[in-house]
Amino acid sequence: MKDKFSSRGMTLVVVPNDRLATTIGHVYLDFLEEYGQFPLQITVDKGSETGFMYRFHTSLRETYTRDIDENKYPAWMALPSTRNTPIEGYWHWLRNNIGKTLVIHLVKGKDMGIFNSANNIHTQLFQWLWPPVVQRALDKFKADWGRHTLRKQRKKEMPSGVSPDVIYKLPERFGGINCFTPVDPLLVKEFRKQIPVSREEAFRWVSDSFDTVAHAVYQGLENSVPLDTLLPEHVWEVFVAMLDPLEELLVVNDDVV
Repeated sequence: MKDKFSSRGMTLVVVPNDRLATTIGHVYLDFLEEYGQFPLQITVDKGSETGFMYRFHTSLRETYTRDIDENKYPAWMALPSTRNTPIEGYWHWLRNNIGKTLVIHLVKGKDMGIFNSANNIHTQLFQWLWPPVVQRALDKFKADWGRHTLRKQRKKEMPSGVSPDVIYKLPERFGGINCFTPVDPLLVKEFRKQIPVSREEAFRWVSDSFDTVAHAVYQGLENSVPLDTLLPEHVWEVFVAMLDPLEELLVVNDDVV
């Protein structure tokens, strides 16, 4: 999620499946909880995965901003991705900044014959190791993007020549207004109950039993760094080191696999 006026990245999160309305619904509610407010309008690519997001956002507009003309300032815009240029531009810079390098690291295991997608232990170990690593890379990109100075563009309608963070925090200084509206956190919790899949389940990458065994195996590795500091270039080394002990533990407990 990106703020159009300031170009600031607001939410950048890796999820197990971004085609599920339940998952994207939780992503939107996480946004509300993090910032404590909602925007006047949301623009999305056309897709069924935004169903719960649409329901919650339009409900907030009806609850909090009834005095704002919906015809003049619609709550929701669904565009083809080719026309949703603010977020497409953000993806472009993400790909060129960290995306291509991440992909090289991600597929190295397949290219080197280490990873076998038909092996369920391989798949779960991949899903256990990689998402936190990718998320840390995304967090760093979002922070760096917010601090960097936008290229000065005289013909650009939106502000430029200053950082997105500064524009977001001080929109009036650049000819804008704060279009966010505070939201009651209790209402967000009520919205959460309307999603038939819990947040924990929507963001689950592996089974609880696999997670427990994998943590134990990782802690038993020699010279292992704290898991939350693992770098992309070292993931496949760890993957190889964990495979044998994981398989030894899991083959005696088929329900884990």
